[in-house]
Amino acid sequence: MSNLTDFFPAAGGGGEGSGINSYAPFLVGTSDNDPQGYIASTGLYTNPVNESVWLKTGSTLAVDGTYPNATGGGYTYTGAANNFTTSFNAQGIVWNGTNYIVLGYFDDTVYELTSAGVPTGNNWSISGTGNDAPRGITFDGTHYYIGDTDLEVRKYTSSFGTPISSFTASNISTFFDLTYLNGSIYVQDGSYPRRIGIYNSAGTETGDWTYTLGIVYRGIVNDGTNIWITGRKDDGSGCIIQFTPSGVATGAEIITTTQTNSPQYVAYASGTFTVKDANSNNFYNYAQTYGDSTARTDSSGSGQPLFIKLK
Repeated sequence: MSNLTDFFPAAGGGGEGSGINSYAPFLVGTSDNDPQGYIASTGLYTNPVNESVWLKTGSTLAVDGTYPNATGGGYTYTGAANNFTTSFNAQGIVWNGTNYIVLGYFDDTVYELTSAGVPTGNNWSISGTGNDAPRGITFDGTHYYIGDTDLEVRKYTSSFGTPISSFTASNISTFFDLTYLNGSIYVQDGSYPRRIGIYNSAGTETGDWTYTLGIVYRGIVNDGTNIWITGRKDDGSGCIIQFTPSGVATGAEIITTTQTNSPQYVAYASGTFTVKDANSNNFYNYAQTYGDSTARTDSSGSGQPLFIKLK
């Protein structure tokens, strides 16, 4: 095995003995077990000598916890079989750890859907609780926060009865969406300049940031660490873009254009983004993957395909 660190800097120094996420070349055929432990259809190679696991570059696998130390290689559309459509105009979606909780805009109703987007039969009317034009919903692990076009954010129990409390999102012109992260509620302003207001649970504004990199805001969510915003770029492409909680764009993004150039409300669950199309009631899923989606070959001249180490 050649040392690849000059061409592919990676933990461990390159070669088969390198660390997780490092690259190494392997000579493989087009059939399974050529060599032993290689699966041609997935690009996965388990070395029978030391039981290390490698994935051929150009191939990806859905992140499922099998390789906890491997770095995800981005997000991939999971396919039409995982799409779902609601029978109502959804204006907010959140994952509560078990099901999706989705807002119906025109009927002021909260709906519960399974992970496959199938209605469970549970739904709650919030008409008369103050949310007469609900827009955006988030979950703090115990309570739900629902925004409204009147700029109020109302806090509910899981029974969605009378709100426990509420606050006005000060300095927000047009309420669009919100997400809860580490004790703070991030409220998305739909007006220009595109602004995110940050509030504590009592409704006191503790900070804000704006984003002016050529994207029309359409939805906001977090992955437990960072903030993601859905929208459409100036070139017309749909996207989900990652920011730090302080509003710095990290450069990570998911392009959704093939499915929708107008991604809107979005939920996040265990490595998967579920995104609503602004022009329909269709939802699309994008799952985090292991591996390197770009097919690479050894730079030493052998021409052998490069593999990335997962385990």
